[in-house]
Amino acid sequence: MGRIHFTITLTSDAEPASGFGTELIDALLPRQVNGQVILPSTHIKGLIRENLENQPDEIVSLETIAELFGKEGDTAALFHIDDAVAPENATVMTITRTRLNAFGIAEQGALRTSEAVAAGTEFAGSIRTHPHLSNAYEDLLKLGLLSLFAVGGSRNRGAGACFVTLGEESGTPGSVLKSLARVDFNMTPATVSVHEPEIAIVDEPVTLKLVSGQPILFASLKRPL
Repeated sequence: MGRIHFTITLTSDAEPASGFGTELIDALLPRQVNGQVILPSTHIKGLIRENLENQPDEIVSLETIAELFGKEGDTAALFHIDDAVAPENATVMTITRTRLNAFGIAEQGALRTSEAVAAGTEFAGSIRTHPHLSNAYEDLLKLGLLSLFAVGGSRNRGAGACFVTLGEESGTPGSVLKSLARVDFNMTPATVSVHEPEIAIVDEPVTLKLVSGQPILFASLKRPL
Protein backbone atom coordinates (compact mmCIF):
# COMPACT_ATOMS: atom_id res chain seq x y z
CA MET A 1 0.00 0.00 0.00
CA GLY A 2 1.39 3.39 -1.01
CA ARG A 3 1.37 6.48 1.16
CA ILE A 4 1.32 10.18 0.28
CA HIS A 5 2.44 12.45 3.12
CA PHE A 6 1.22 16.05 3.04
CA THR A 7 1.35 19.24 5.10
CA ILE A 8 -1.34 21.92 5.05
CA THR A 9 0.06 25.28 6.17
CA LEU A 10 -2.40 28.03 7.11
CA THR A 11 -1.78 31.53 5.82
CA SER A 12 -4.85 32.92 7.62
CA ASP A 13 -6.81 31.87 10.71
CA ALA A 14 -9.05 28.83 10.05
CA GLU A 15 -12.38 27.75 11.48
CA PRO A 16 -12.85 24.02 10.82
CA ALA A 17 -15.90 23.60 13.08
CA SER A 18 -16.60 20.22 14.66
CA GLY A 19 -20.38 20.63 14.76
CA PHE A 20 -20.32 20.84 18.56
CA GLY A 21 -20.50 23.83 20.89
CA THR A 22 -21.00 24.95 24.48
CA GLU A 23 -23.03 27.61 26.23
CA LEU A 24 -20.22 30.10 25.60
CA ILE A 25 -18.78 28.91 22.26
CA ASP A 26 -21.11 28.05 19.40
CA ALA A 27 -18.56 26.19 17.25
CA LEU A 28 -15.68 24.19 18.72
CA LEU A 29 -12.66 23.06 16.73
CA PRO A 30 -12.41 19.35 15.91
CA ARG A 31 -9.85 17.64 18.14
CA GLN A 32 -8.28 14.27 18.81
CA VAL A 33 -8.88 12.59 22.15
CA ASN A 34 -5.61 14.12 23.42
CA GLY A 35 -6.82 17.63 22.53
CA GLN A 36 -4.78 18.24 19.36
CA VAL A 37 -6.64 20.21 16.71
CA ILE A 38 -7.31 18.35 13.46
CA LEU A 39 -8.64 18.86 9.97
CA PRO A 40 -11.05 15.92 9.60
CA SER A 41 -10.29 13.46 6.82
CA THR A 42 -13.85 13.77 5.48
CA HIS A 43 -13.38 17.53 5.04
CA ILE A 44 -10.07 17.09 3.20
CA LYS A 45 -11.53 14.34 1.02
CA GLY A 46 -14.47 16.55 0.07
CA LEU A 47 -12.18 19.44 -0.89
CA ILE A 48 -9.95 17.17 -2.99
CA ARG A 49 -12.98 15.87 -4.88
CA GLU A 50 -14.32 19.39 -5.38
CA ASN A 51 -10.94 20.50 -6.78
CA LEU A 52 -10.87 17.59 -9.24
CA GLU A 53 -14.47 18.16 -10.33
CA ASN A 54 -13.52 21.77 -11.14
CA GLN A 55 -10.88 20.56 -13.61
CA PRO A 56 -11.76 20.58 -17.34
CA ASP A 57 -13.41 17.39 -18.62
CA GLU A 58 -10.50 17.06 -21.05
CA ILE A 59 -8.21 16.48 -18.05
CA VAL A 60 -10.41 14.31 -15.83
CA SER A 61 -14.02 13.23 -16.27
CA LEU A 62 -16.62 12.73 -13.53
CA GLU A 63 -16.54 9.01 -14.32
CA THR A 64 -12.79 8.88 -13.66
CA ILE A 65 -13.27 10.74 -10.38
CA ALA A 66 -16.00 8.27 -9.38
CA GLU A 67 -13.60 5.43 -10.16
CA LEU A 68 -11.05 6.92 -7.75
CA PHE A 69 -13.48 7.93 -4.98
CA GLY A 70 -15.75 4.90 -5.30
CA LYS A 71 -19.27 4.66 -6.62
CA GLU A 72 -22.02 4.82 -4.01
CA GLY A 73 -23.32 1.37 -3.22
CA ASP A 74 -20.97 -0.21 -5.74
CA THR A 75 -17.23 0.20 -5.20
CA ALA A 76 -15.06 1.54 -2.40
CA ALA A 77 -12.59 4.41 -2.71
CA LEU A 78 -9.11 3.48 -3.84
CA PHE A 79 -7.54 5.46 -1.00
CA HIS A 80 -7.98 6.38 2.65
CA ILE A 81 -7.19 9.79 4.17
CA ASP A 82 -6.08 10.16 7.77
CA ASP A 83 -7.02 13.24 9.78
CA ALA A 84 -4.45 16.02 9.41
CA VAL A 85 -3.12 16.87 12.88
CA ALA A 86 -1.81 20.18 14.22
CA PRO A 87 1.05 20.40 16.76
CA GLU A 88 0.18 20.22 20.45
CA ASN A 89 1.16 23.88 20.87
CA ALA A 90 -1.04 25.19 18.05
CA THR A 91 -2.49 28.61 18.87
CA VAL A 92 -6.28 28.60 19.34
CA MET A 93 -8.43 31.73 19.63
CA THR A 94 -12.09 32.72 19.62
CA ILE A 95 -13.79 34.90 17.01
CA THR A 96 -17.12 36.62 17.72
CA ARG A 97 -19.38 37.92 14.95
CA THR A 98 -22.87 39.33 14.69
CA ARG A 99 -25.20 40.35 11.91
CA LEU A 100 -26.45 43.91 11.46
CA ASN A 101 -29.89 44.87 10.20
CA ALA A 102 -30.66 47.63 7.68
CA PHE A 103 -30.28 50.23 10.45
CA GLY A 104 -26.80 49.06 11.49
CA ILE A 105 -28.07 47.46 14.70
CA ALA A 106 -27.11 43.95 15.73
CA GLU A 107 -29.92 41.51 15.10
CA GLN A 108 -31.36 39.70 18.09
CA GLY A 109 -29.73 36.26 18.53
CA ALA A 110 -27.22 36.81 15.73
CA LEU A 111 -24.17 36.94 18.01
CA ARG A 112 -21.98 33.89 17.38
CA THR A 113 -18.61 32.83 18.78
CA SER A 114 -16.35 30.28 17.11
CA GLU A 115 -12.97 28.75 17.87
CA ALA A 116 -10.24 29.31 15.29
CA VAL A 117 -6.70 28.02 14.82
CA ALA A 118 -4.04 30.61 14.03
CA ALA A 119 -2.32 31.35 10.74
CA GLY A 120 1.04 29.62 10.43
CA THR A 121 -0.24 26.34 11.90
CA GLU A 122 0.91 23.24 10.01
CA PHE A 123 -1.36 20.19 9.80
CA ALA A 124 0.39 16.90 8.98
CA GLY A 125 -1.58 14.11 7.31
CA SER A 126 -1.26 11.22 4.91
CA ILE A 127 -3.16 9.30 2.27
CA ARG A 128 -2.94 5.51 2.06
CA THR A 129 -3.60 4.29 -1.46
CA HIS A 130 -4.65 0.98 -2.97
CA PRO A 131 -1.54 -1.25 -3.20
CA HIS A 132 -1.75 -1.35 -6.99
CA LEU A 133 -3.06 2.15 -7.70
CA SER A 134 -1.77 3.36 -11.06
CA ASN A 135 0.55 6.38 -11.18
CA ALA A 136 -1.96 8.48 -13.11
CA TYR A 137 -4.66 8.07 -10.45
CA GLU A 138 -2.14 8.78 -7.69
CA ASP A 139 -1.26 11.99 -9.54
CA LEU A 140 -4.96 12.91 -9.49
CA LEU A 141 -4.89 12.74 -5.69
CA LYS A 142 -1.77 14.91 -5.63
CA LEU A 143 -3.41 17.44 -7.96
CA GLY A 144 -6.47 17.62 -5.71
CA LEU A 145 -4.27 18.16 -2.65
CA LEU A 146 -1.96 20.75 -4.20
CA SER A 147 -4.99 22.69 -5.47
CA LEU A 148 -6.28 23.32 -1.93
CA PHE A 149 -6.39 27.05 -1.29
CA ALA A 150 -8.52 27.16 1.89
CA VAL A 151 -9.87 24.82 4.58
CA GLY A 152 -12.58 25.04 7.20
CA GLY A 153 -15.59 27.33 7.34
CA SER A 154 -15.96 30.96 6.22
CA ARG A 155 -13.62 30.36 3.26
CA ASN A 156 -15.55 32.95 1.23
CA ARG A 157 -14.48 35.53 3.86
CA GLY A 158 -10.80 34.64 3.52
CA ALA A 159 -10.64 32.29 6.51
CA GLY A 160 -8.49 29.18 6.31
CA ALA A 161 -6.30 30.23 3.38
CA CYS A 162 -3.53 27.67 2.97
CA PHE A 163 -1.00 25.94 0.76
CA VAL A 164 -0.03 22.26 0.58
CA THR A 165 3.33 20.51 0.31
CA LEU A 166 3.81 16.80 -0.39
CA GLY A 167 6.53 15.11 1.64
CA GLU A 168 9.89 15.66 -0.02
CA GLU A 169 8.33 16.45 -3.41
CA SER A 170 8.46 19.95 -4.86
CA GLY A 171 5.59 19.59 -7.34
CA THR A 172 3.05 22.30 -8.08
CA PRO A 173 -0.54 22.00 -9.35
CA GLY A 174 0.73 23.15 -12.75
CA SER A 175 3.46 20.51 -13.01
CA VAL A 176 1.09 17.70 -12.02
CA LEU A 177 -1.58 19.02 -14.38
CA LYS A 178 0.96 19.07 -17.21
CA SER A 179 1.75 15.38 -16.72
CA LEU A 180 -1.95 14.47 -16.47
CA ALA A 181 -2.71 16.30 -19.72
CA ARG A 182 -0.88 13.50 -21.54
CA VAL A 183 -2.96 10.73 -19.91
CA ASP A 184 -6.00 9.15 -21.57
CA PHE A 185 -8.00 7.90 -18.60
CA ASN A 186 -10.33 6.00 -20.91
CA MET A 187 -7.36 3.77 -21.68
CA THR A 188 -5.74 3.88 -18.22
CA PRO A 189 -6.92 1.40 -15.58
CA ALA A 190 -7.25 2.65 -12.00
CA THR A 191 -5.26 -0.28 -10.67
CA VAL A 192 -2.37 -2.12 -12.23
CA SER A 193 -2.50 -5.90 -12.50
CA VAL A 194 0.30 -7.60 -10.62
CA HIS A 195 1.06 -11.25 -11.35
CA GLU A 196 1.69 -13.20 -8.19
CA PRO A 197 4.47 -15.84 -8.37
CA GLU A 198 3.12 -19.33 -8.80
CA ILE A 199 3.75 -21.86 -6.04
CA ALA A 200 4.61 -25.32 -7.27
CA ILE A 201 3.52 -28.20 -5.05
CA VAL A 202 5.60 -31.37 -5.40
CA ASP A 203 5.12 -34.72 -3.74
CA GLU A 204 8.66 -35.99 -4.13
CA PRO A 205 11.50 -34.97 -1.77
CA VAL A 206 13.58 -32.10 -3.12
CA THR A 207 17.32 -31.85 -2.57
CA LEU A 208 18.66 -28.32 -2.11
CA LYS A 209 22.31 -27.40 -2.41
CA LEU A 210 23.17 -24.45 -0.17
CA VAL A 211 26.44 -22.65 -0.81
CA SER A 212 27.61 -20.05 1.72
CA GLY A 213 31.38 -19.92 1.25
CA GLN A 214 31.65 -22.97 3.48
CA PRO A 215 31.66 -26.66 2.54
CA ILE A 216 28.58 -27.54 0.45
CA LEU A 217 25.55 -28.52 2.54
CA PHE A 218 22.79 -30.84 1.39
CA ALA A 219 19.27 -30.99 2.74
CA SER A 220 16.21 -32.99 1.76
CA LEU A 221 12.79 -31.41 2.10
CA LYS A 222 9.30 -32.64 1.45
CA ARG A 223 7.20 -29.47 1.38
CA PRO A 224 5.84 -26.90 -1.12
CA LEU A 225 8.54 -24.88 -2.90
